[in-house]
Amino acid sequence: MVNERSLTRSEWKVLRELITHQRDSDKKIAESLGMAPSNFAVIKKRLIDKGVLQEVARVNMHRIPEAKVAAFVWIEYNQPVRDSLKEEFEITRSSFPIAATYAASDWSLNIDYFKSFEDAENARLTLAEILRQKAKPYIANYMWHMVPMSHLVTCHLKSRFITYSMTGHSTYFDITNTEEGDDCEFPCDEALPKLSDTEKKTLIAFRKYPNLKKSEIAKKVGIQQSSLSEVFKGLQRKGVINYIRTFDPAKLSGSEVATFAWMDLKQPILGDEITKTINDFLNKTPQITRLSYTRTFMLAIGYFPSLDVAENAHMRMLETFGENIKVFNFKIVPYKHVNVIYTPYVLEHLFSMKI
Repeated sequence: MVNERSLTRSEWKVLRELITHQRDSDKKIAESLGMAPSNFAVIKKRLIDKGVLQEVARVNMHRIPEAKVAAFVWIEYNQPVRDSLKEEFEITRSSFPIAATYAASDWSLNIDYFKSFEDAENARLTLAEILRQKAKPYIANYMWHMVPMSHLVTCHLKSRFITYSMTGHSTYFDITNTEEGDDCEFPCDEALPKLSDTEKKTLIAFRKYPNLKKSEIAKKVGIQQSSLSEVFKGLQRKGVINYIRTFDPAKLSGSEVATFAWMDLKQPILGDEITKTINDFLNKTPQITRLSYTRTFMLAIGYFPSLDVAENAHMRMLETFGENIKVFNFKIVPYKHVNVIYTPYVLEHLFSMKI
């Protein structure tokens, strides 16, 4: 893990500026910091080599026409899962439209997307049967929550987290007016533009082969490399992908434990009250890096410097949502025990194609 000694003050400054000024070029950021472009490039490369800074193309699932339903699957085991059982689960994983998995030895959280509620329900029943046959003696807690994409908001809170990690002070957050570097994906009111088969294949290829050169990606898609940039520009215009600078929270000093909070509410939070409630929670908890919510459900992921600070966040959630809580699960995992896996299966399933 990167600690105070291995992340210099200059590295912190460069990282913060890269995250909080997503639309600015490296040259402009270097100028704002009073750095020579060559020195800036050296520091940026060090951050990438340390695994702290990442430059990626992120898919906005709210802009995929085929993605109608999101599902969140939480499984806790009463003991660490055996390697043989892990292998069996890995074999079945490709049968499900999993977008991301967060996992430790005795717990996992999957985020999935489906074409319809019927599709999602069939997957739920299939997974329940697999767990019954393969893991029933080991299951301590199992939850499945389906959400229409038309009701779901997904927030990626990079800027305020990096600022808080660097300075110890949090900036005011308003979900309706996020700062650059923080972004929320809201349900789309307008009809979504359809994706061509080439665009679909390109999305799958980049998700499935993130380390391949563009020439190899183009070959798998079946197009010339010169055409690949035009395909990407089209996907950007449609809002499906965005090139972003992001970071691995676990590689930052002060991120000793990761937390995963799952909450179902008894009654929906109506009107403007949902915005006020979410803003209040996030302004009290600047360590949250990702938040998915509806009026009756919330999933929050954060990174904290200690178990005590994480427990304080636990208590704040209980205070904020109070007697309206129907189901509440709060998992604390040492950062080095958390595995994060992004898969291409969700896109292969939604588009009904493989490459």
